[in-house]
Amino acid sequence: MKLRRVGQALTAGLIMLVLTGWAIGQIPSVTAPAPAILSGRILYQGPLPVQQSVPVHKHRELCGEERPLGRYLVSATGEVENAVVLLEGQAATFPLPGSEQAVAILDNRGCEFLPRIQVAQPLATLEVRNSDPILHSAHAYLQDGRTAFHVALPHFRDRTRTQLPQAGLLRIECDVGHTWMRAYILISSSPFSAVTGRDGTFEIRGIPPGRYHLLAWHEAFGTIEREVSVLEGEHSNLTLVFRSGTEKSE
Repeated sequence: MKLRRVGQALTAGLIMLVLTGWAIGQIPSVTAPAPAILSGRILYQGPLPVQQSVPVHKHRELCGEERPLGRYLVSATGEVENAVVLLEGQAATFPLPGSEQAVAILDNRGCEFLPRIQVAQPLATLEVRNSDPILHSAHAYLQDGRTAFHVALPHFRDRTRTQLPQAGLLRIECDVGHTWMRAYILISSSPFSAVTGRDGTFEIRGIPPGRYHLLAWHEAFGTIEREVSVLEGEHSNLTLVFRSGTEKSE
């Protein structure tokens, strides 16, 4: 009787080992869908806007006699520089506000803000720098005109850090007589964004497949919005066009 029970136990154990081994070996591996790429270019259609300049009244030894306002960076063939392209949607894939992220940088260099246009995460840290041997400031305004932050950088290589707000579009100016200096920070929780270069092109990588709301924004030409779908592993290309008559006053 004892031998019979031992045999039954051994048989049951062997069956369990076989089933366990089969389960481990046969469970199909789950792989994430291959990310997609969205690229393209942004054009302006119509008479090319006139790039305006303003006289310099302070720190001429460094800033020169006059400076362009820099709002209309459009090539002779219509390619638009400094336009933001942003994908919104698929919220589950977006990082939470305040999560670990790179520090955003805004430099005062050559009597300009660099970069002029950027996208940053909500509540991100912004480091404001002064790479000029003169006094600069960075006065950030919310869309309703309220001040988000205001910092002064009186010396060469001065740096200071501040926290960006939860959402919105910041317009940043220099309040020490440098009236041409302007920068914008678009705050969004989406990690899928790009800013066009001189040739008007952009590229966004690592996009999970799905349907998104695309927003293209330019400081002078306004916005273009459309729904787009990106497919697993595909490289999609599109062209967006701002048309004459959409220009906004400052």
